[in-house]
Formats: sequence, structure tokens, C-alpha cells
Amino acid sequence: MKNPKVLVCAPQSDRKNYCFDWWLDSSQNLNYQNYEIFLADNSTTRKNFKRIRKLGINCEYIKPKGRDTITLIAESHEACRRFAIRNNFDYMLHLETDIKPPVDIIDQLLFHKKDVVSAMYFIGFGEGSKLMIQQSDQFSETVNFTDNLDNADLHFVDGTLKQVHHAGLGCALIKRKVFEKIPFRREKGANVHPDSFFAHDLHVKGIKQFIDTSLLCEHRNSYSHY
Repeated sequence: MKNPKVLVCAPQSDRKNYCFDWWLDSSQNLNYQNYEIFLADNSTTRKNFKRIRKLGINCEYIKPKGRDTITLIAESHEACRRFAIRNNFDYMLHLETDIKPPVDIIDQLLFHKKDVVSAMYFIGFGEGSKLMIQQSDQFSETVNFTDNLDNADLHFVDGTLKQVHHAGLGCALIKRKVFEKIPFRREKGANVHPDSFFAHDLHVKGIKQFIDTSLLCEHRNSYSHY
């Protein structure tokens, strides 16, 4: 398929406005011809949603009232998925709004022709910083959601494409046949995020998840804004 239609999408909140203009400038200037941007805003009020719409960005408002943080994030992911299905996108590039990828990220990830393939990024600060990767040798019949994603060593990160047990959704290209059948979800009482359930559901359905260890994104995460 030549130049498949790609949706660049993510949840958004005014808590991430400290880096939103930086993210938007990057996302609007990716080196790819056939993509659109969509955001699911879950800010406390509609003010941020209205601001995004005024910028000409497709956006849906997700009401936060009565929802805990993880449920709200899951519903925001789902809004992105529904938009992609409804508007006949071939791929979703799930790109969190505090992450800046290489400018050619879409072509780089499409090149691999995988159902789910991600780029790398770090989370945390200083000595506590770690890559959002669990290596593929940890596969089992059940997924331990309490595992930390901190076991990608220097031998694993060698610039090649690798199958992984779990990678965060910060910069993940997902093929339509996958996002049509796997919703973003959480389970009541489980203190884990939708990316962990997504990785689990991929595993259950026998869909392999990959990461390109030659691609590293800048991540402007800030614990003070959560």
C-alpha cells in the first residue's frame, strides 16, 4: 500500500500544556504526506478543548467527572480508536503529547510492515530514568502487570528491530486490523494503565509487538504535572 492513511493521535489534558506547543509543532511537521491529527482532551473544563479546536485540530472532549485517572485515560485512548475506525484510517500512530519523534517516524515505522511497532523513549529522571520496554523473553501464559518496564539492557538495544513483551504507547504505530479488534481498556480494581492491557490483549490474540531500537524519541515527562 502506497502512502497509507495514518492518524496521529493521543489523549490530551491541560496538565500537559507545558509542552503542547512543542509537541504540536513537531506533529504538524512530520515528513509524511498522508496523515491527520486527532486529540481526545480530558481537561477539567472545556477551555483547553476549545483552544485545540480553534487551532484547527480535530478534537473530542472526554468529560472527567466521575472517572478515575486510569479510566479517563482509557476512554481517551478509545476516542482516538473510534475516530480512526470511523474515518477509515489504515494506521494509528499513537503519539503521546509529551513526546517528539524523529521527523520521518511514520516512514521508519511503516517500513517494517508489522501489525504493532514502536519507537523507544525514556521515562523518569536521572538515575531513575528507564526505557519503556519489557524484553520478549518474559512472555508467559499470564502477564504480570506489576513488572517494571526496566529490563532493556545494552545488548537488547542494538539498533535492530526486536520483538518485545510490552512497550508503552508513547510512540506506537498500530495497523487497522489490530485496532479494529482490540479496544483500549482497563479493569476495575487493577492499578495498571491501558498500554499494559493492550500488550496483554495482543499476546492473548497472538499478535506480535515490536520495537525499532534505532529510533529514540525525546520525552518531556514531568511528574509535577500529574
